[in-house]
Amino acid sequence: MNIIRRKFHNYFAKNKLANILKNDKINFNDIHKNIFIGRSNYNGLGVFSFAEINKNEIIEVCPTIKIENGSIPNNLIDYLFDNSSENANTEIVQIMKPSQKDINYKLFPLGYGILYNHSDTPNAFFQIVKSPVNNENETVASKYIMILRSLKKIEKDEEICISYGNAWWKDRKWKPLNEENIMRQVFHPSNEK
Repeated sequence: MNIIRRKFHNYFAKNKLANILKNDKINFNDIHKNIFIGRSNYNGLGVFSFAEINKNEIIEVCPTIKIENGSIPNNLIDYLFDNSSENANTEIVQIMKPSQKDINYKLFPLGYGILYNHSDTPNAFFQIVKSPVNNENETVASKYIMILRSLKKIEKDEEICISYGNAWWKDRKWKPLNEENIMRQVFHPSNEK
């Protein structure tokens, strides 16, 4: 298995995030030491834990790029987030239909943000927070930052998953794969109708 690590040393992390996360005790150099990209049992790649992660611990901080709805390439549609309050904490949002608040843009997360897979029983969630931009010379691509936190204790080598939410599945006329049904089909295929 190839393990990909990266460091998080930059102006943005040390200055902007310090203000946003002032109530959290966090060493910005350690943010990505506990996660890695690996082959997922769900589909393709996923993000996994190198070490045990405690409940409500910050797993990753993703700056975002704001993309206008009309400029979204089709191959990015499944990876973007909406900033509407109904979805800010746990759901990836349908992209093609305008939201109730007529938000005309979506947020593209940088970092590992697009690699988190769906689970019916997620162990993590995203918070979207507004970054204070002090002047026009700031290098932040968007005023919004996505912070991934653990919902519960995550064991070493466990895949970190979020809930995509009902809107994501409904828009595609898909149904999420229920883990119990998958196991039943694998171990008892003769019971299928």
